[in-house]
Amino acid sequence: MEISSFLLYLLNGLTFGMVLFLIASGLSLIFGVLGVLNFSHGTFYMLGAYLAYQGVSLFGNFWLALLVAPLLVAAFGAGLEMLLLRPVYQRPVAYQLLLTFGVILVVTDIVKMIWGMAYYSIPYPAPLSGSVPILGRAYPKYNLLIIASGLLVAVGLWLFFQRTHYGRLVRASASHREMAGALGINVSSLFTVVFALGSWLGGVGGVLASPSTSLSLDMAIRVIVEAFAVVVIGGLGSWAGAVLGSILIGQFEAFGIAFIPRFHMAFIFMLMAVVLIVRPRGLLGKEREAGGGRREGGGIGTGLQPRQWSLVIGVVAGAVLSGLPFLLPQFYLLLATETLILALFASSFNLLFGYTGLLSFGQAAYFGVGAYVAGILLRDFGLSIVVAIPTGVILAALAALIIGYFCVSSDEIYFAMLTLAFAQILHYIAWHWNEVTGGSDGLDMIPRPTPTLLGVTLDLGTTGGFYYFTLILVAVALTTLWILVNSPFGLALKGIRENAVRAEFVGVRVTRYRLAAFVISGAFSGMAGALFAPFQRAVTPEAMYWTTSADPVLMSLLGGTGIFLGPAIGAGVFLFIKDIISAYTQFWMLSLGGVLILLVLFLPGGLAGFAWQMVFREPAPAKARGGGLISADALRERR
Repeated sequence: MEISSFLLYLLNGLTFGMVLFLIASGLSLIFGVLGVLNFSHGTFYMLGAYLAYQGVSLFGNFWLALLVAPLLVAAFGAGLEMLLLRPVYQRPVAYQLLLTFGVILVVTDIVKMIWGMAYYSIPYPAPLSGSVPILGRAYPKYNLLIIASGLLVAVGLWLFFQRTHYGRLVRASASHREMAGALGINVSSLFTVVFALGSWLGGVGGVLASPSTSLSLDMAIRVIVEAFAVVVIGGLGSWAGAVLGSILIGQFEAFGIAFIPRFHMAFIFMLMAVVLIVRPRGLLGKEREAGGGRREGGGIGTGLQPRQWSLVIGVVAGAVLSGLPFLLPQFYLLLATETLILALFASSFNLLFGYTGLLSFGQAAYFGVGAYVAGILLRDFGLSIVVAIPTGVILAALAALIIGYFCVSSDEIYFAMLTLAFAQILHYIAWHWNEVTGGSDGLDMIPRPTPTLLGVTLDLGTTGGFYYFTLILVAVALTTLWILVNSPFGLALKGIRENAVRAEFVGVRVTRYRLAAFVISGAFSGMAGALFAPFQRAVTPEAMYWTTSADPVLMSLLGGTGIFLGPAIGAGVFLFIKDIISAYTQFWMLSLGGVLILLVLFLPGGLAGFAWQMVFREPAPAKARGGGLISADALRERR
């Protein structure tokens, strides 16, 4: 490679890395001080870009937009912290993730209302619209501005935190909130300022990136997962780690596009996974007490439920579901079939989250493996569905065994981020492996063969036939899960969830039980995916994307993790909002996001938990226990 080409790749990597740094530094700052892993941070980037577009359109001045737009984003962030996040600092981290994900949905639809669904672009500011020669190669002037701006912000943040009185107050409050409050520091106001600063950084990143990228409604979702990769590689809460992680990922992006264009994104998440396995706290992160010994903030755990009520509810639900083909038109029967599949997906996730205390952001990996395996066997090999689905389940369980081996020793956020990394690796492999998965187009025209099982011919070509086939498999799967969680194995999982250290002390092999739960959860997620492929008659790489992993999290917390059928109820509500409301308005994400935010603030036990309390006049089982993840305040104390 020529020196000039190498230098251009290096500069391209720095350009992309500095944009990522501006976003990730705000994300890392908010986590380091407030202990909040903010999924909505990508909305600050998106809002900065769209406000810059509006400013340039109205006033024709990019520099004015660069000044004003981030300030408006900072004001929005301050309001978000005071109104929504401050009340949930004492809640488990999962609720903060759910709330901030709801903010993504709401803000995305508000942006859609204002600017529509069109793609926008901003011209380069006049003085920087050309290029400069570097070793005989032309290089955009504007990219040099991005690099300089990122480095300037990095130095400014270091000076602020290390050399100013207010920066020392921020560091003191991050180290020990209660002590800082006892010394007279207004910690609540300081946290609002920190959140506004993190929002401002995201807004600056959005404005600077807007001339070199297309503005679209998926900006927030696309950028946040790479920002998470930055802060995880560099170290959660580490300013220097954000700089290092951004530069590393930027270089991986630039040189990867040049040398391994098909799989360069997969290698970025491989780096993320390797760092989490070898050095969980990140390259420059500080050592922190291992999780598992303390649980704070109720509402996540799954309590013991009277078995007679579980059996009665299950029998009644089975009877009602069996009669739906006689009552519903075809469209609603299709929705019922999809609800059953998603109910299994969410319930398999809840085995890990509600019963074992492990928050997985990678369930889409096993859902996707099951879907792709079933789709390939049905379409390309012409095998029976009674062979395709079990094969999909087995290979999903095998994938879960391999991935789980590296994940189950981690706790809390590190476990969640490691599962996310592995899922993203598989997503990008599926996206680019054209010969096997169909690439970005995926698999289509997946047939529904008519198998014969025990002498009985199953007509799966009809809506009603496939519905009953799905109902039987889901009923068997959920019954198996119910037996598991009410067995000694399930009781051991609940003991691990409550206190892993104490469970290990009394003889429970925590890692083995976690791995077993991980594999079982992956297998049933794979079954859901294997059913989804012939149901949709298609599979795309989106089945493995991180937003698909978010679906079972949303459904479980929406229905309530404290009731066994809570995730299934959440799946029904999720699909009602997504498919029914979307038939009447294109702003269905606004409705879903609003429901999630209200749920976190006022019904932390979920809809099923609320119904349990109303019917039996007693708190739902979920409120009896602490839950799978510690609160933000506990995270701060551990650091």
